[in-house]
Amino acid sequence: MLGEGDLVMQRSTVTGTHLGPWFGVPPTGKRATWTAMEVYRVAGGKIVEQWLNEDWTSVLQQLGALPQT
Repeated sequence: MLGEGDLVMQRSTVTGTHLGPWFGVPPTGKRATWTAMEVYRVAGGKIVEQWLNEDWTSVLQQLGALPQT
């Protein structure tokens, strides 16, 4: 996690198990791992804006819904 001025940035690695429908893909029971980047703008000690970028292509490939590249 990094911060400068009113912005805070976080990079995460997320792991989950596909137990329910997701983007039209029926549950597979497979585990998937992906990365995420989040930027927050803070004002008055509170988060007032958030930007999020997650690697959904990688998740769909791990679930078998998209071909591997």
